[in-house]
Amino acid sequence: YRLYGYRSLAWPEGYTGHEDSSVWTNFGAVRLRMAITAGLQALGEQFLFSQLDGQGLKIAEFHGAVVGYMQQWWQLGALYGATPAEAFSVDTGPSVNTINTLANNELHVKIGIRISPFAELVWFEVTKVAITEALAA
Repeated sequence: YRLYGYRSLAWPEGYTGHEDSSVWTNFGAVRLRMAITAGLQALGEQFLFSQLDGQGLKIAEFHGAVVGYMQQWWQLGALYGATPAEAFSVDTGPSVNTINTLANNELHVKIGIRISPFAELVWFEVTKVAITEALAA
């Protein structure tokens, strides 16, 4: 086998057996997710030992830092969406940072991402016309 593109030859879990190449695993998505995760871990270290105040100011600062970080990936085109809200979500609210997680000295964030697909095939359509005909785009 010769690997061409960013696909794994392994079938993902739950594959039903029909011959659809779209179910193959996209390697590019895995590498991007790894890069985003590594950057988030570095960003999170900036908040280690921060005081988690009762007004939620530190959580709001953390939220803003994560959104800013994710926005950079969106601006690069790595996350798919016409707006940041379509490309990623960041949740640091009370359902994520509960009174129990805060009491355990933990700061949490839930992030959802849409990774941009890659162009695996490029199609060209060339039409020859007579010199007396107009060209169409």
